[in-house]
Amino acid sequence: DEKSNILSFHSLAAEKLEPAQLCHMANREVNDAFAGLNLNKERLVGIGISMPGIIDYQNGVVKFAAQTGWHNAAIKPMMEEISGINCILDNDIKAAAYAEYIKGNATDSEIAVSLYFGNGLGSALIVNGQIYRGVSNSAGELGISLRI
Repeated sequence: DEKSNILSFHSLAAEKLEPAQLCHMANREVNDAFAGLNLNKERLVGIGISMPGIIDYQNGVVKFAAQTGWHNAAIKPMMEEISGINCILDNDIKAAAYAEYIKGNATDSEIAVSLYFGNGLGSALIVNGQIYRGVSNSAGELGISLRI
């Protein structure tokens, strides 16, 4: 809402989906959430999408995601075309770290680090209220290498 409170949260498993399938499913979830909350969709100012992988957040493109196998998937423009609503796409750990800075345990921090242990090892750094992205926007993408 206008105060950054989460009114509805939905998670979709994208591992076995093509980008267009994901966007159509996400659009249905948005429509269902607004209908379920009895809210006017005209009030929606944007859709936020976060995913693991190397994300070109400025253009809304998944450059590479190991979990889905996607390369250069233009999620933001596709989702905007399907939904008719402005969208933003970012890396899931960067989005989670920024949410912690805005509304969570890191609100009063000048520097905050978020770590994620899952299919890989990811991290994000917030410095003076901004996501630290590095030159290639892959700062924090640590991954895991196994040597046998």
